[in-house]
Amino acid sequence: MLFSAAACGGGSEEPDAPNPPEVDAQAPAFLDAAATFTLNGGMEMTEYNQISKSLFGVFLEDINYASFLMDDNLVANGNFDARRGAKTTYWNSMSGASIEHKTQGGVLTGTQYTANGQNVNPGYVLLKTTAAGGGMYNSGHNDVPMAVEAGVDYTFSAFIRADDGAEITVAVTDGTKEYASVKFTAEESTDWVKYTRTLTASESKAEGLRL
Repeated sequence: MLFSAAACGGGSEEPDAPNPPEVDAQAPAFLDAAATFTLNGGMEMTEYNQISKSLFGVFLEDINYASFLMDDNLVANGNFDARRGAKTTYWNSMSGASIEHKTQGGVLTGTQYTANGQNVNPGYVLLKTTAAGGGMYNSGHNDVPMAVEAGVDYTFSAFIRADDGAEITVAVTDGTKEYASVKFTAEESTDWVKYTRTLTASESKAEGLRL
């Protein structure tokens, strides 16, 4: 069974990132949910380089991993295309199953989604299992632990090609207890099919979770 671009929530991170500095506990943004951002400054206007007074913005350096810190996706390396380390980084097999990274015959192969002559996000994972319960799991980003809030709906989506068909359970669990789960059937198909399902959290949990 093949999985491509799996997500729960909404991004992916370059693995093996250097540890970020400790969060400044005195920063109001972390203590007060109603904190606001204020920027004061000025600029010299000349007749040659007029700048609109309505222009403003905030710039985030992606090299500092700002993107995944602000992403609502709970899954890390959801497109199986990690730039550093193994392409299956953040993914592990379980219950006797095995996973293998592939790039030939991916969901976007042969389409207009190309860059520099190469397919965009060509990676996917081949999951092989010999018994019920076999699967794989993802523990989320190192610096932003996977978490769920009671009563909140979370969207799972993935492109799946199930050559023999499969009964799939998607769950957020701590290894003992499930905090959100959904079951569905991936129909037998030689084509990639996008499946989207909603998981509703039964309880809140902010540590030790995995998908």
